[in-house]
Amino acid sequence: MSFGSLILKPFAWLLLTLYNLVNNYGLALILFSLVVKIVLLYFSAKSKKGLMKVSRLQPKLRELEKRHGGNRAKLNEEIQKLYRENDVKPMSGCLWSLIPFPILIGLFSIIRKPLTYLMGLSDAQVAEVAEVLGGLGYEAASGSYSQITMAQQIFDNFEKVKSAVPEVIKIDFSFLGLNLTATPSLRLIFDSSVPFSWANFGLVLLVIISAFLSWLSTKISTKTGGSTPEAADSNKSMMLMAPLMSLWIGFIAPAGLCIY
Repeated sequence: MSFGSLILKPFAWLLLTLYNLVNNYGLALILFSLVVKIVLLYFSAKSKKGLMKVSRLQPKLRELEKRHGGNRAKLNEEIQKLYRENDVKPMSGCLWSLIPFPILIGLFSIIRKPLTYLMGLSDAQVAEVAEVLGGLGYEAASGSYSQITMAQQIFDNFEKVKSAVPEVIKIDFSFLGLNLTATPSLRLIFDSSVPFSWANFGLVLLVIISAFLSWLSTKISTKTGGSTPEAADSNKSMMLMAPLMSLWIGFIAPAGLCIY
């Protein structure tokens, strides 16, 4: 087992446990997100506390700049001394705020490979499942999301696949009439050859809602946390980058990731 897989196992266990509890994949993802948010409250508080400490030192920092502005080495020395005296680590706020990103990447891996992480199948068992599905008339799934395709096929033919590979789990990936294994695409709306349906429109709407909530969350975070003149430009960038990143991820990854 690789180190990466070892890290992902607790996340996969939590998501599967929540799914078994509510028997709804979308709701399980929402609960997973809430659990993660609760766990990260401590780190979020640490981040805001660090930013507020830096904010309170701004008058002294400006005074040091006036006094030693012509001597960059001396200015940096005095700034570091001021930070030490006030137990301030200026980068700590940023470091704590980066913690959600590895979790997002981990969840993406779990969603992308449900047979490996949620069902706990080995590579040999995944190959056996593919062989069974091939015998049922399905073309061999390929690409980055091949396991998602196979997981949906397992759901549609559960008893037949389970008789060959007893370890498989029946997971319903639908949520509010949407298939959360599908990848949203604007083509589903604007291509006249594709019939309009809630299943298609809802996926794109999910991406838009995700981007809006990302913008709103960033806005609230920058308003409630301590701010510095140096951080103002960074906050403006985040206000733009956060929703754009959500849009980008939403249109390249399975819709389940938008729920998170």
